[in-house]
Amino acid sequence: MRIIDCQPQARLMQLKRTKVFDGVDDSTLLHLVSTADLGEIQSQELLAQEGDEASFFFVIIRGLVKVIHRQSSGKEHIIHIVSDGSTIGESCMFRQKHWPATAQALEQCLVLRIQRKNLHEAVQGDAGLGVCLLGILALRNRMCIKKLSMQGVTASQRISRYILHRVFIEDSTSVILKVSRAEMANMLGVTRETLSRVLSRFVSDHLITLHGRQVTVLDTEKLQIIAGQK
Repeated sequence: MRIIDCQPQARLMQLKRTKVFDGVDDSTLLHLVSTADLGEIQSQELLAQEGDEASFFFVIIRGLVKVIHRQSSGKEHIIHIVSDGSTIGESCMFRQKHWPATAQALEQCLVLRIQRKNLHEAVQGDAGLGVCLLGILALRNRMCIKKLSMQGVTASQRISRYILHRVFIEDSTSVILKVSRAEMANMLGVTRETLSRVLSRFVSDHLITLHGRQVTVLDTEKLQIIAGQK
């Protein structure tokens, strides 16, 4: 991580750009970033390694990061992928002492690395920050439940549920899939060939349109039926 030397006010402005802590008092956020590091992470560089001490968490100001678990065989499993305005490791700041997974940049990223001590002090001084963190954790919990619901279901169900989840999160029927098809397939537990075949069928059935990584849902109801949500 290449540290960018700047004053706390500049770090505060970067944090506020993400809107991740919207509604939290500026004085609280200023304390949160008072000893934070603002830095650049290069593509494929690790932000955190599974098993390392979790003494800080990250706010992604710009960029794309994958959170992965490597099995004993060496095979990589993508747990989830986070982008601009997201956080990584906030849940580790309260009870976990070590990183449960590895975070790796997929492209050049600008990140804030915030210390555990500052987060604890800020939460104790401002209940509004605690409520905001609960909202972030609730969304993360929803993501985990969605992933668990994909166990034992068909590839079409997994892919349709993922698309609908992205639509829900971004509150738009048109979303950008920021990861490659290989990474998306890994995350959903299907082969890349299966992913491409299912997406092509969704297009031919006029359920979605595909333009590069942009997916537009044309028939939400039918996609929900395929996903088993209706």
